[in-house]
Amino acid sequence: MNEPSIPLMCAEMLHVALSTVAHQIGSTTNYPVNNLESVLLAYRNSRDKQLMAEGCSRQQIASITEAAAEALVGWLEGKAKSSATAQADFDKWTKEMLGDNDCS
Repeated sequence: MNEPSIPLMCAEMLHVALSTVAHQIGSTTNYPVNNLESVLLAYRNSRDKQLMAEGCSRQQIASITEAAAEALVGWLEGKAKSSATAQADFDKWTKEMLGDNDCS
């Protein structure tokens, strides 16, 4: 079997982030997310097959994904805290997303 081309934790963090985006888009818009969901499913199947071949259980795989999600949340929180303008930027982005495009 081919070795993974990127470290598992990086791949899992991308998987968690992309899964969240796909879920949010699918549940709040009419945009189709079928292709995105297909990519995520292919990743999960490939990941599970690789890790199970290395002796990991499904519970261990779930723990890896959970650890990646926690790491991603921690990284995002750190980024938000490090930016003095994070809240102002978020408020502006929220207004733009809700249709209040004053652009001021």
